[in-house]
Order: sequence, then C-alpha cells, then structure tokens
Amino acid sequence: APPLRDASYREPALVPAFPWLDATSPAPPRVRPLPASAPADPVLSVEPGDTVPVRWWLLQTLGADGAWRWSVRPGSERMLTLAGAAPDAVAAVTALSRTGIASAPAVLRAGGPADRQPR
Repeated sequence: APPLRDASYREPALVPAFPWLDATSPAPPRVRPLPASAPADPVLSVEPGDTVPVRWWLLQTLGADGAWRWSVRPGSERMLTLAGAAPDAVAAVTALSRTGIASAPAVLRAGGPADRQPR
C-alpha cells in the first residue's frame, strides 16, 4: 500500500473555520486576468476585496476535461498562475481569513467573464 503522504495527504488541506475566534467574512477578492504571453499559463491578478486580512486564497479552476481542480495559495501572493489550464479556463478565487472564514468566490474566465460556478 502507498504511504499516506503519497495518497490521502498528497495535497494541502484547508483547516475547518474557527468562527468563535472571529466570524468576520472577507469580501470577495478583486480578480482580473493579466495579458498572456503565449504559450505561458494564464495568470490572474488578485487583491483583497476589503480590509479583512487574507490568510489564504482558494483557487479553483475548470479544466478542459470538465473537472474542477483546486489549490491553496498564501494570502500574500498577488499573482496566481493557472498551471496547466487552457487560455480561456474558468477560475474561482475565494479569500480565506486567518480563522478560515471564506468569502464568496470571484468567478471569471481567464480571458473574460465566466458562465459556470464551482460546485
């Protein structure tokens, strides 16, 4: 059997929210696609939507195969690369506070507005 680190714990996980410490929800992030220089992966510019500090960004992308993929990035990052995504990939970015409270997602197509939401 494969070790746990190669199976169940291969990807980072989000810890549950701690609303009793601070239940303030961040505003949806301000996200915009940056001009792509072919053949590079699409890149998004991301900023907090308000003054609530962002600890993590949850980045969800819709692949060409119709499957959603996700990654967790530090809140200090201001450019998120959609590694391996198509140039017109759909992406959702959610801001997470230091206590794990999530904002509503900002959803867009790397090349413009999106028409599908993550599930």
